[in-house]
Order: sequence, then structure tokens, then C-alpha cells
Amino acid sequence: FLAEGVRRGAFRATNPALTVRMLSVSLSAFAHRQPWQPVEVGVEEATEFIHQFFMHGLAPPRGRRKGETR
Repeated sequence: FLAEGVRRGAFRATNPALTVRMLSVSLSAFAHRQPWQPVEVGVEEATEFIHQFFMHGLAPPRGRRKGETR
């Protein structure tokens, strides 16, 4: 999935093993919170956040970055 996304230009190149690990840990953290931690968001909101972060956070940069020198 990641390799195909990079090939098509949908994702920037990353270390696939680390990317999958980060996604796994993110999902696990939402699913297995500690009992003393307050519930900040519901599963739907958490799922949408993780989806947006990984689908758009891995997008290749377009244009200049904020603060980039000219």
C-alpha cells in the first residue's frame, strides 16, 4: 500500500517499517488507554484524526513550506 502510494505520487517516500509501526502504535494508544487517563475523544473522532493525519501527513510537499527561505 505504501510503496504503491509512493510510486503514484500520493505519498512521500518514508521508511515503510517505521511508518507502519507508527500507525500501529497510534491505533493501539487510542484503543488501550490507561484507566487514569481521561477520555478525550470518541472512537469516530480518533479514527478520522488518524486517517487524516496519515493520508495527508504523508502527502508529498506542494509548494513552499511556511518559513522556508527563498
